Amino acid sequence: MDSTKATGKTIGAVEKLTGIPKRELKYYIEQKIMCPSQRTESGYWEYGDEDIQKVQLTALCRNLGIPVGAIRRILADPESRWQEELERQIIQLTNKRDLTEAQLHLAKRLQNNSVWEALQIYRDSLTEKDTALAVK
Repeated sequence: MDSTKATGKTIGAVEKLTGIPKRELKYYIEQKIMCPSQRTESGYWEYGDEDIQKVQLTALCRNLGIPVGAIRRILADPESRWQEELERQIIQLTNKRDLTEAQLHLAKRLQNNSVWEALQIYRDSLTEKDTALAVK
């Protein structure tokens, strides 16, 4: 712990500055995503300018749905890891979107059918997929 007087911003000041709630800032520390670089003489964390940038980058990554492990890698080496992890997340989000669209399409097909009719339509669609795969 640094025994010199800390000159950073308190967690409350960072919350006001960034709009990121204290609860989320504490979560970043608990999950070892990032940790403020300074402590006051009484042991409270204080955020320097670089820490605040890391907080904002972490919030951006979380908003994009980037997993915690990937956020740690980005923060460890932002210049070389950002594009790689962002590309990985784009692929994940695209796959998730495609799956959601397929689920939505199926749900709409089943919407005006009884449960048993819906089940039969679902079974038929599985058979159609198997046939389509066998033809390819």
